[in-house]
Amino acid sequence: MSPEDLWGELPEIGNLRTPVEVLKEQATILTAKTKGVLVGEVRPERVPRPEYPFGSSLCIRAPALNNYLTSVASVACPMEMYPLLYWAIDAAGSHQCPDEDALKAKLKGTLQSRQVQKLIAALLRQSNAAQPSDAVPLSAC
Repeated sequence: MSPEDLWGELPEIGNLRTPVEVLKEQATILTAKTKGVLVGEVRPERVPRPEYPFGSSLCIRAPALNNYLTSVASVACPMEMYPLLYWAIDAAGSHQCPDEDALKAKLKGTLQSRQVQKLIAALLRQSNAAQPSDAVPLSAC
């Protein structure tokens, strides 16, 4: 005798993308656009609010600069994913995003902001200038 299925029909998940997928997509694009000079990464973010158990940050890593890492945007999501909290390097406080379109609009504003563009330019300049032959032995410092 087979066990009785008490689950019924499981819900369809549809085409809804998670906020982490949106962030990872932009991380991949940054890495490709800079040919790996800068690396986009998505890292877990601790959020001290139980109603938002999932947190992630979009970070920029500069491998040539001793893997310097900085976060440019973060999200905190409830179990249902939306509405989520969004905060970024270029803004004070957090903003609520009711859906993926709102998240993408906020993220676009951040990534194209003067502050983030200046950060990227500085990291690219410094990364391009950093050559292994430029390294000073620690004993010389």
